[in-house]
Amino acid sequence: MKKILILTIIAVCFTSFAFDQEMDFLNSFISEGTLSRSGGINTEYYTRGVNRSQTYLHEKMYEYIQLYQKLEVAEYNSHIRGGVFGNEILEVKLQSNRALAEITSHINRAEHAITVGEFSKKYLSNGSLPAFYNILIHTLETLKNSAQKDGLPIYQNLISYFEELVQKTVEMNSNLEDEDFYKKYVLFSKLNSLYPGLPEIIEEEYDDNYDVESANLELLEQPLAPPKRGETRALTTQIVYSRLMSNKEFIDGEALTQSEIQAFLESKNSGLKNKYNNSYPSQIIADVSKRVGINPKVMLVTLQKEKGLIGRSSISASTLDWAMGVGCYDNGTKNNAYRGFEKQIEHAALTFRHWYDDGISNNISEKGFRLKINYNTEWITVRNEATYSLYRYTPHSRDIKLKTTGGGNHLFCRVYFMYFGGFVVDSAVSASTGEVKQVNVSAANIRTGAGTNFSVLVSLPKGTEVEVIEPAANGWLKIKIPSGQIGYVLGTLLK
Repeated sequence: MKKILILTIIAVCFTSFAFDQEMDFLNSFISEGTLSRSGGINTEYYTRGVNRSQTYLHEKMYEYIQLYQKLEVAEYNSHIRGGVFGNEILEVKLQSNRALAEITSHINRAEHAITVGEFSKKYLSNGSLPAFYNILIHTLETLKNSAQKDGLPIYQNLISYFEELVQKTVEMNSNLEDEDFYKKYVLFSKLNSLYPGLPEIIEEEYDDNYDVESANLELLEQPLAPPKRGETRALTTQIVYSRLMSNKEFIDGEALTQSEIQAFLESKNSGLKNKYNNSYPSQIIADVSKRVGINPKVMLVTLQKEKGLIGRSSISASTLDWAMGVGCYDNGTKNNAYRGFEKQIEHAALTFRHWYDDGISNNISEKGFRLKINYNTEWITVRNEATYSLYRYTPHSRDIKLKTTGGGNHLFCRVYFMYFGGFVVDSAVSASTGEVKQVNVSAANIRTGAGTNFSVLVSLPKGTEVEVIEPAANGWLKIKIPSGQIGYVLGTLLK
């Protein structure tokens, strides 16, 4: 199953790094007094004076990173919403400039460069490097001046370290020229700037060995849930991978009340029915869903799909603390700032909403959008913003790395049907399944009717995308081809 790291789908791009080998010499600077000779760093000063100012500098540097990331988000929002965030951008820019000036005014000695080095070792991730560029450049200049003044070759270790950081920053900034990479970076910045202050990195065993895959397989063997009492809208259990659910249903943040969520959890005998830190998870889910504008059904299904939390009768507090895996790094450490069920739910909901809003800015419902899915093995053209968001969150139609044939958004749909009876039929697209398929042979004849006795309308080469309108007789499909014409093709010729 996909696991949300810090943060979510961007873990590969923005994981933390630590140059442990390169930074070992920092300890020797302090413990052995390596630079206390020949006008170098005074060890006694470092251990007494710098330790007092170290926390201050760390706090100010992280404050600057978060302000810079907040600025990135404001500029992105202004871009996708027509420049309506001008005042916010100006205010955040002034704040970040003031923070940067305050930091650089304090980095004027080699001792302070070591403080910056320790900070980078402990707190920096690739995703926060672009914000740190100006501080790195200033620190590097300070080090070079100190090396020239004191003539100590040991400075070269620090200089090499910071030069490598600068190079990584340049690489990250060049990556941001890629539109898709930039959108993921904005999401990282948006979530990382939610909680001001230094992150508290902890090492904590994650004792959750629950077999989610087997639990979901068992769930799918149960009968579908009946429609909600009083539900008058038509429901469908057809999975259309290019249009998984309607936008209206996806962003209905009030689809279930707190009492309805609580009743649902109790009907499943879920451990989520019980209080957690003096609050009911049902209240947290209802409040976050309403505030962010994501259907609470989507959140409930995701909790089951990812961690099997709906089907468990007993859930530890630690499991709920990290319910969505937000803030859990690949190296086994965690960012304690993200501990807590509400924060976990909020970040998942904000991730869904970020990609939905991004889809709106790209007018996907009108234009469609091609995405690489299933571990980059195939393309899909999604047909609305809700589907775009679901694939951005979990980029698989079926997770081909699982032992079963499910997983991915196939599993999302199946669990949704099991819990809520189906998706609400979107009358605006009911005339078409919206499913996009590709010609899977060297050439496929598109005919004027469902059979080989009908004349050939056009022959389409392999790889051509067509939109399925509806099934026809004897395994034929009624389709729309790229020219907009309607025709028929034998279903086995498409994939």
